[in-house]
Amino acid sequence: MSAERGSLFKKMVEENSLRISLKELSTASGVSGRQLRYWEEKGFIKSEQSQAGKAHKYTLQTMFKVISIKDLLDQGYTLAKATEIIGQHQHVRHAIRQFVRDNLLKIQEDNDGVQMNIGQLTDHPEYDVEVQITTSQENVNLRLVPHRQRKSEKNGHKN
Repeated sequence: MSAERGSLFKKMVEENSLRISLKELSTASGVSGRQLRYWEEKGFIKSEQSQAGKAHKYTLQTMFKVISIKDLLDQGYTLAKATEIIGQHQHVRHAIRQFVRDNLLKIQEDNDGVQMNIGQLTDHPEYDVEVQITTSQENVNLRLVPHRQRKSEKNGHKN
């Protein structure tokens, strides 16, 4: 991915402006388009429409919700119970979204794989945890690196 496209993708994720079509959502989740339309009609999921008669678009959060609901349905839950369970875990989804925005978008690639800084250690704030994923050996390595102050911390906001 070029630096320009990578930057645009990061901005779209940070602003929550990525959208996918019904067909893409169906493919990604394994839930038929007909089922998705039914779930939307019943208020279990929501889509966006730029104009009447135009295709519905779904956020990445909706995609993750649909995948989670499908997983619970596959475990034998009813649709109503599955969406109730998903709703109870909304704070977890929010924490994961924030983590992705704050950390995973700072991925650096090189010939050996990717690395990302996922933040400070609580017990030792002088260190950050860096994740390295090597493509050649398919390993994941964690290492401590000296803490790097982020833009939001410099401006008085802690991640």
